[in-house]
Amino acid sequence: MVTDSQKSQSKALRLLKGIYDQTRSGGDPIFVAELAEAAGLTEPESEAAWRYLKDKCLIQTFNIDYTARINAAGIHAIEDAKSHPDQPIHAFPSVTYNIVNNTTNIGKATNSTAQQAGPQATQNHSIVYSAQERADLERLAREFAEHLHELQLDPSANQKAKAQLATIQAQLSVSVV
Repeated sequence: MVTDSQKSQSKALRLLKGIYDQTRSGGDPIFVAELAEAAGLTEPESEAAWRYLKDKCLIQTFNIDYTARINAAGIHAIEDAKSHPDQPIHAFPSVTYNIVNNTTNIGKATNSTAQQAGPQATQNHSIVYSAQERADLERLAREFAEHLHELQLDPSANQKAKAQLATIQAQLSVSVV
């Protein structure tokens, strides 16, 4: 069961990661509200996380509330977390560093293979295609193979494309359970 302390630390770690990404090369501080959505936080949650980071001396704060820049302790905490993702770190003793790179916004990820879990977790992922979806994939692979020459790929890229198509066609030929 996740405790309130773990939830607070997890939110603060996500905010710290955002502050790190935006300010580690120096420059101006950032308003944490600007990072809230990317960190998956509401504005009140980002403000609470900011207070946590301030109390832990992991960020440099300024006269304007809820502005911050990463400091040396914060950089060390993030880089320590990256180096040892399955272990809690000193600044966040009850949180492991499992953050999906936020340069891509996943949004609604139907049938996505992206998964996230904590240490010692086991995950499984199954995708079931309808008969129509399977037929569409078969048609796509067939038509792509028929028109591959039109792409005028170099020999290496052409060989890779043919190998990928062969793999897809082999996977589609496997009988459905």
